Amino acid sequence: MKQPIRFHSVALGVGREALLLTAPPRTGKSTHARMWVEALGGAARVVNGDKPPVWFDPEGRLWAKGTADCGKEGWWTDEELPVAAIVLLRQADRDEARALTFAEAMPELMLQAYHKTDMTRSEMEQTVRLVAGMASVPLYRLCCTPRPQAVRCLAERLWKDGILANEHWRSIEERITKYE
Repeated sequence: MKQPIRFHSVALGVGREALLLTAPPRTGKSTHARMWVEALGGAARVVNGDKPPVWFDPEGRLWAKGTADCGKEGWWTDEELPVAAIVLLRQADRDEARALTFAEAMPELMLQAYHKTDMTRSEMEQTVRLVAGMASVPLYRLCCTPRPQAVRCLAERLWKDGILANEHWRSIEERITKYE
């Protein structure tokens, strides 16, 4: 059953699935999403630019939805997509992507689960259950610069792990190489 919570992230549609790019404010979620859209053209789009509703379906798959309540850029599409991976962004001097365990990611995931100060006990329990369910979703850390090579770094890791389709990896590889 759909019981969504807002998750502080950008829901980036790539093909028929979404990547959730999450980080504290002013880390570069929008910058990174913009670079993905530029690198993939029509194959990538921002489904929701800020705090998309996310939920688990009865089969245990995490979903994200675009809504008009989508942040200052106004980026959104009216679609619901299954989430292929959650990427925790961190600013850095060089680009590096790696898989995370749930234990490594959980504290940050809890911080990014949108919660208001007057949540009921039931709402808080729902939020904790949803974040705990994220253990079933591939989790990644991207330490990144605000350059297109950061997209390539993450895309290569996702492609090697079977999350990003070959045609998307080839497109990114081809376009990003032009920047080097």
